[in-house]
Amino acid sequence: MKKLIIHFIGSLLLFLFNSQVLAFTIKLPEVQKEQFPGILFNTLPKSGSIYITKRIAQGLNIKVIKMGVGYFPKDLIILPQIEELSFNGCFAQEHLDPSPMNLQILKKYLPKFIVHVRDPRQAILSLVHHFNTYKKLAPQILYRTFPVATEKYFSLTLEKQIDWVIKNYFPAYIEWILGWIEAQEKGDLLIKFTTYEDFLENEDAFYEKILEFYNIPFSKFKKVNIPKDSSLHFRKGEKEEWRSVFTEKQQQWVTAQMPEMLFDLFPWEP
Repeated sequence: MKKLIIHFIGSLLLFLFNSQVLAFTIKLPEVQKEQFPGILFNTLPKSGSIYITKRIAQGLNIKVIKMGVGYFPKDLIILPQIEELSFNGCFAQEHLDPSPMNLQILKKYLPKFIVHVRDPRQAILSLVHHFNTYKKLAPQILYRTFPVATEKYFSLTLEKQIDWVIKNYFPAYIEWILGWIEAQEKGDLLIKFTTYEDFLENEDAFYEKILEFYNIPFSKFKKVNIPKDSSLHFRKGEKEEWRSVFTEKQQQWVTAQMPEMLFDLFPWEP
């Protein structure tokens, strides 16, 4: 009976995760009062994106839709969904990679969007903790990422789990960020980068920059009080927790994989 209850809870959480009900739509009015441009908030996993999405969605009273299949590090845009986003002025938060197919579709339907990043060294530490949470509450979500964390992974110590995630995910995080930088430099997409660190520094200024990018007056953005808690995938929200959790060897391992250009472009320290 206990296993059945746990499975039911996991299935329910997965449904809520897929439909975005949990994070975005419960408190939103049924009718969107104002028409805004379609907003794509494309994010590196574990960069505060669930909380930020809900904050913007409620602040603008804008409908949130799912535009991608929902996998990482490779994902794919759902064509009818991006059409709705573009034509009906909705909001979507995704983890889309800059694959030729995704770029082709974006150029046609949504050539202006946000790419949101976080120091990948901190992002993967957050991923380690979220894997453990998913295992307990909604193990199906684990299969949205590749490679999947198996039972063997969950028997490891925290240090060994971090080793595994660094080996299997950190290169993909770096590739994801570099790929979007390259896409921006080509010039046929209008991409604005935002960072989790800027969000922590000044939340209002962070939202104002996004709205300015979309030519939306900040006066249209309502103040709403949303708690930063686990229901929105918000854990500690620290910038450099990894420096105190990773071993010295792990710190050197990840920092050695960080191209110098990332330290020039974003507010991250070696």
